[in-house]
Amino acid sequence: MNEQAEASNRRIIETLSTKLKEGGKLIYIPGNHDAEILFTPDQMPAINEHSINLHNGVFELVPGLAIAGLGGSLPTQFKADVSDTYVDVFNPYPFLTETAYTEAITSLWQSKVAPMTATH
Repeated sequence: MNEQAEASNRRIIETLSTKLKEGGKLIYIPGNHDAEILFTPDQMPAINEHSINLHNGVFELVPGLAIAGLGGSLPTQFKADVSDTYVDVFNPYPFLTETAYTEAITSLWQSKVAPMTATH
């Protein structure tokens, strides 16, 4: 991870840590502008003991009601001008193709969401 991304990540963690109330939960899903380490929850230190990185995970809010998360972005293009030419806006991460994203959603559903729904 580059120094700028690491510094940004530290600022986010410090800000959120000061905002959380005792006993509250912070559930977050990293986006396309977040540091890459956020997409590897087991390697990223928790913001605090009440935080949950939901990338590629599921959290049960109450019995029978859960939320699932898959952060990041897909390749994105926009028209460069009035012509029909499209340009890349930013590099996707962690999904380089729509196929990779579809596979990740399918895997998340089959491995973590579907088993939860079978028990309720």
